[in-house]
Amino acid sequence: PEPGLTEPTRPDTPSPPTVSTPTPEPPAKKNFLGPAPTFWTAKADPGARFEAPPANLAYRLPAVPSSVLYPQGPTRFAATGRGKATIDAVVLYDLHTGENLGTADGFRASMDSPFNTGPVISPDGTYLGLYNSSAGGGGVAVGNVKTKKPVALLPFPEGEPVIRFPTADRVLAVRAKSGARLWSLPDGDLIREFAFQDDFARDGGTVPVSPGGRFVAFGTDGSPPETIVLYDLEAGTEAGRLKPPKLGRADVLVNGLAFSPDGTELAAFVSGIPTGAFSVGEGVVVWDLDTGRLVDQQAIVKNGQGQLIGIGPEPLQWFPDGQGWLVAHQYVVDRKSAKIVHHVKAEGDTFAFQATKVIADDRVLRAVGGTALVPEKVVRRPVAD
Repeated sequence: PEPGLTEPTRPDTPSPPTVSTPTPEPPAKKNFLGPAPTFWTAKADPGARFEAPPANLAYRLPAVPSSVLYPQGPTRFAATGRGKATIDAVVLYDLHTGENLGTADGFRASMDSPFNTGPVISPDGTYLGLYNSSAGGGGVAVGNVKTKKPVALLPFPEGEPVIRFPTADRVLAVRAKSGARLWSLPDGDLIREFAFQDDFARDGGTVPVSPGGRFVAFGTDGSPPETIVLYDLEAGTEAGRLKPPKLGRADVLVNGLAFSPDGTELAAFVSGIPTGAFSVGEGVVVWDLDTGRLVDQQAIVKNGQGQLIGIGPEPLQWFPDGQGWLVAHQYVVDRKSAKIVHHVKAEGDTFAFQATKVIADDRVLRAVGGTALVPEKVVRRPVAD
């Protein structure tokens, strides 16, 4: 046949067999525990499908736990800083292989608060972003870790912002009561600029971006921060507000926020839940992103553990299957029972536990000896009574 034409089927040519496509199972019906918010435009925002590392993963990454950087959420990349309180270079690693992907240097950054003003790593491990107060009145400096070349210096004179990479090719800077700017990479073009109305908690674990890069969430500042606000980065407008339910006699404190890996839910790690006449505990609250309705609220069942401290870059991390969390960088919590089923014991200085990262449904990366990171298999389900 001529190019672009289909040869007619001959009478003696059997027709190709019909291939039946199985009907996908409908998603499980959610049991909503509360009404929808009065105003809500957010929706599920899935990202790329998470690829788990090999089951026989085994390596040691040289690293000082206090200088380890991870992209938010499930990832296959980690960067380890050279230095402790102040770093002047980062080495990028592939967590699926342990391979050294390159070193970026030529800067100095404090690690006192690395989860807000930088350094921050992009989801694909390509870019490093940090705030530079001396450049043109202040701006976000972005460099390519793999090529060791500067990419852009993006003006942000309002002061130190929270820096995030919503996607591999976009960088966001936001400062409470000042505004936000979203740029494209590597060209550094300004995509959108908009105002933030609230003063929000600056803890890194309470400013997550959804897996698809569409929404950013944060807890409003206060004691406790009673409201969680979502902004739509595509529209540059507020997308809704959530108020954690009272799990006792008083309002709870939001210690960390995290979008589920499939982009359908938002969870909050909360504290201040009364567990006795003179004691309080912690819990996890979950909302459905399509509706803004509450779908889960549980007090964490502890087995002699003390207070679960919500500090560090990601005090709440989802496991990829959505059926549990790593809480306070140390405790594996089963979603169904709300029980702590595993304690990840990091080695090193006082804050070595902050380097613990979920890398698969059954594994985390943890610090050993204060000099390296190694994969560790974890228990995910409670042992039968």
